[in-house]
Amino acid sequence: MKKLLSILLALTMCLSVMTFTVSAAEVSATAQGITVTIDKSNYQPGEKIYYGWSGVDDRYEEISGVLWATLAISKAGSEHDDYIDNDYADTESAEINYDSTNYFTAPAEDGAYEIRFYWTCYCEEQYFVLSIPITVGAVKTGTISLPKTDCIANETMVVEYSGITSEMVNGQAFVGIYRDGDDIKGWTSYDYKEVKEGSGQV
Repeated sequence: MKKLLSILLALTMCLSVMTFTVSAAEVSATAQGITVTIDKSNYQPGEKIYYGWSGVDDRYEEISGVLWATLAISKAGSEHDDYIDNDYADTESAEINYDSTNYFTAPAEDGAYEIRFYWTCYCEEQYFVLSIPITVGAVKTGTISLPKTDCIANETMVVEYSGITSEMVNGQAFVGIYRDGDDIKGWTSYDYKEVKEGSGQV
């Protein structure tokens, strides 16, 4: 009977509908009454990925043998037992706190990853509940183009852009003018304009 209920629970979790919310720079996902929040969606290699959660309780323990909740960071599309790091999430909700130990370290390799939430049962079987996609390294979505590239001093330039995501906007994405060879991380832009989600021009 316990095995049957565990299977039903797993099916219920697989069929659940996840919702994503973006608030300021934070990103969250909710499914089955569980909400997981991370501080943003794009990180540099080795950067701390802060997380929080709510809705975790022992409501499944009696019928499925669930003993704890687990958060994990995995490469996007990887198997559920293939994770880079994982941590226990207790029944007390935790807000994102930059002084806490509730963080993962972003992988050293650029790419697409996920923060995942699982229920873990007494037999060490895991039931997937939700995931939040993240990227490590440069955000490579979004394009810009210049209808005209030969300009004179003080001439107004038009920059067309497309493929800008809400995460990029929340991360204060912009286009800027730099002298060829300048260090763009040094914020030495001669002029810059923020972009909006989707397509447009500045």
